[in-house]
Amino acid sequence: SFSIICCQSTVQKDFGTVAKNFVSDYTKLFPDEAPLSIDAQNLDKWVLLTPSYMDSIVQFEKQYRTELSDIDIKNIPKVRQADYQKMQRILKNIHAYSIDYTHNPQRYNVLYAIKRIIESDYASDEYRLKIALSRVKQVPVFYENAKQQLHDVDPKSADAAVEQHLQTYLFIAEVLPNYVKSRRLMTPLYSRDLEAAALAVKDYVAFVESFRLK
Repeated sequence: SFSIICCQSTVQKDFGTVAKNFVSDYTKLFPDEAPLSIDAQNLDKWVLLTPSYMDSIVQFEKQYRTELSDIDIKNIPKVRQADYQKMQRILKNIHAYSIDYTHNPQRYNVLYAIKRIIESDYASDEYRLKIALSRVKQVPVFYENAKQQLHDVDPKSADAAVEQHLQTYLFIAEVLPNYVKSRRLMTPLYSRDLEAAALAVKDYVAFVESFRLK
């Protein structure tokens, strides 16, 4: 997290404002990167990579690259310079993200977000499972959207995505159901949603594998 603090000089105040706005806008675009909280907004929803969403990503990068270019890091207190460098790294990663999402199937993986909720201790088991399983229910839509975005997939990226999604499938098909059952919270609805999500992951793997044969 960024160390947003009140600053005294004009330059420092400008950077403090830019950094505060950066964090706010970034977590809206990438809610899975925000600190977990019981009150976190949209924690139970996936961000779908659509052209309109990616336009927002591009605009975010352009805006803050311009704003940071107007700030001389030498005029920022050393305690804040790490924040400046972190923001620059994030913008670099976002740029890579925005130009390869149509041919890099690794950009689409539900594993991290679900595991992050399950393995944290920010709330009770029952609450976290409710949020995680709400996301599980939306996994088929997530991967249907992913398949619509992808074309001209790089074979090496396809290989890596297949390997990664074997772990995703194992987690959704076996690990997560066993976790839910161990807490005696399994319901027919949850069981159906987990099966549908596991099938969606398998379908996505088959879709990505098709690019390895071209």
